[in-house]
Amino acid sequence: MPKQNTPSDLTLRLAGAGLLVGVGAVAAFVMLMFGIDAEFQAFVPSIVLACLAFGFTAGAIASAVSSLLLWYYFVPPPGFALPTFGETTHLLAFLAVALFLCRVLTRQQRTNEELAQENFELGYKNFLLREIRSRLGSSRG
Repeated sequence: MPKQNTPSDLTLRLAGAGLLVGVGAVAAFVMLMFGIDAEFQAFVPSIVLACLAFGFTAGAIASAVSSLLLWYYFVPPPGFALPTFGETTHLLAFLAVALFLCRVLTRQQRTNEELAQENFELGYKNFLLREIRSRLGSSRG
C-alpha cells in the first residue's frame, strides 16, 4: 500500500532538495575560484542525490532550480538577461539530462521495491510448500 504524503513530508523533501542544490552551487563557485570551468557538472550530484533521497518531484524541482541558478550566476551575461543561442542550448540540454536521470533513478527504485516484494512472497510460498511436503511425508510414514 503506497504511503500517503503529508504537507510536512513535502516540505522536508523540498528543503532537503534545496539544501543539496545549495551545496552544488557552492561547489560550482569553488570550482570557478580554482579555474575549473565545470559549473554544470557541479549540480549533477545534487540532483541525483535529491532524486534518490526525496523522490522524482524533489529531483525535478532540484533540476529546475539548478537550471535557474546556472542561468543567473554562471551563464553570461550575468543575471536573467537573454543568453546566446549556444548557452540556451546548454541549459536546455542540462535540464533534459537531469530530468532523464531522475526518471531513470525513480524507475529503478520502483523496480527494486517490486522485486523485493516478489522475492518475499516467493520465499513465503517456498516455506509453505516445504511445510506441506514435510507434513505429507510424516503422515505417510
